[in-house]
Amino acid sequence: MGAQYDAPMALTRLEVWDPEGASHLRTARGLPAVTVQGGVKAPLAILVDAARTQLGLAVAFVTHSDDGRVVMESLDPDMALPPGLRWQSASPPAPSGDATPWFQPGWFGQTLPMIDHELGERGLRRTGPLVQVRHFEMATLFRMPTDAGNVWFKMGPPIFRHEGAVTAWLHQLAPQAVPDVIANGPGWWIAAEFPVEAEGPRGHAFETLVQVQLDAAARTSELLEIGCPYRGLDQLVDDLAALVKRDDLIPLEDADALRSALPAIGTICRDVEALGIPYTVVHGDFREKNVRWTDNGWFLYDWSDACIAHPFIDTEDRDMRSWESDTQIFSAKWSEAVAPQSVERIEAVAEVICVAHRCVTLERIIDSVPDSISPPSSHGKQALRGGPLLIFAAGDLVEKVERHRPTRRRRRLLPTFRS
Repeated sequence: MGAQYDAPMALTRLEVWDPEGASHLRTARGLPAVTVQGGVKAPLAILVDAARTQLGLAVAFVTHSDDGRVVMESLDPDMALPPGLRWQSASPPAPSGDATPWFQPGWFGQTLPMIDHELGERGLRRTGPLVQVRHFEMATLFRMPTDAGNVWFKMGPPIFRHEGAVTAWLHQLAPQAVPDVIANGPGWWIAAEFPVEAEGPRGHAFETLVQVQLDAAARTSELLEIGCPYRGLDQLVDDLAALVKRDDLIPLEDADALRSALPAIGTICRDVEALGIPYTVVHGDFREKNVRWTDNGWFLYDWSDACIAHPFIDTEDRDMRSWESDTQIFSAKWSEAVAPQSVERIEAVAEVICVAHRCVTLERIIDSVPDSISPPSSHGKQALRGGPLLIFAAGDLVEKVERHRPTRRRRRLLPTFRS
């Protein structure tokens, strides 16, 4: 953010569409413009605020055009136009079949009435404009005031179509620990305001996560019925084998190295499954930015990557405060419910199944980004959001497999891992 604020002021053209996507604003000289620090690269909140303060427009950010314009949509169909602005009939570029819906002019005009209907069905009424928080290829997220407090709206691509239903189910299981989804559909949800962050956190969020996992373990059939994906270790090697056959995601040399590691990964997966720790709900992106301490304990959110899988997938080294001590907390909590010896043996190889799982996740995320917004590159989808992460993860997986490959010195540690 600092680099953006240090950027020079720049005149930025705005392509502001009406809520129907049938006309856009013009001045006598062309498109209206604002002056913002950072120009088109400024954060969306700054761009939206500039349209409000400099032009008197209530708008939402939609996307950036190919020629450097900022595309926006009016949020007030009945607004009185400031002097010098007029509506001109026009047609936005025809979207491709896989285009991200919230990048299209007119999307807010179609979606807000749907939101108002869903709120009305629950006795709520929107009382003010939306405030955008995130808006990119993988999600649009905004907050709205109602007569009963703020609510959140989120929509994501088909890969995350289960998030709303799964979060609503988990809220029934752990109402103090998971967002209260009051309405949801394929790929979208509306939730009550999250509890505020409190001071003096106690314990660790892993303890709350494991309790949710333990409570859900016997009810995974219910999660499968509402669309929560199954991603067991029994299909992980097949998923990786399909990944290495592709020529558009990771370099050939990395693909060959990962292909050579598949037999060892398969052995690890079979050995871990044999230990009998039950599959359950996995958060899939458990990190500090997706948890907060509240007056009611730890609150866990952003369940877009949730699936039915081995629970130790959630011990992947991310950005929690201290990964080693954190995973010990996770393991200790699971050791209260299953044989501690099984937990110890899984701990020794958990990083392998974690990174293997992440490779497949990144592949699916990359594939969910529409080709219509893919950047031109000689490396194809390697240049997309997440592409470099997948290349790194594939190399990291090979290194971890080699580190855990049994030697005479290690066989006591990993008696079940066979070459």
